[in-house]
Parts: sequence; structure tokens; C-alpha cells
Amino acid sequence: MRGLSPEAYRAKWGLPVDYPFVSPSYSARRSMISRTIGQNQRLRFQQAAE
Repeated sequence: MRGLSPEAYRAKWGLPVDYPFVSPSYSARRSMISRTIGQNQRLRFQQAAE
């Protein structure tokens, strides 16, 4: 954001406080990837404990 904090960027461009910085589709995809990684880690921990 060219050296601006999210709050400063929103203020500079007159954006609402809840303006998202990533698209909804990107956010959903990253969330799915994170959940998948988390599930894989839990499986590895369970297998290691056996």
C-alpha cells in the first residue's frame, strides 16, 4: 500500500472503515488452504503420537 498503514490508506482514499483489502474469492481460497494445512498437521501429530 505504498508505505501506508491500512487505516491511512483508507483515510487517504476516503474508503469505509470495513473496506476489504483482498477480494472475497481470494480470501475464501486462502481460508480453504489454511484449513487443509491445519488438518494435515493434526493428522501428522496424531500419527506421530501413535
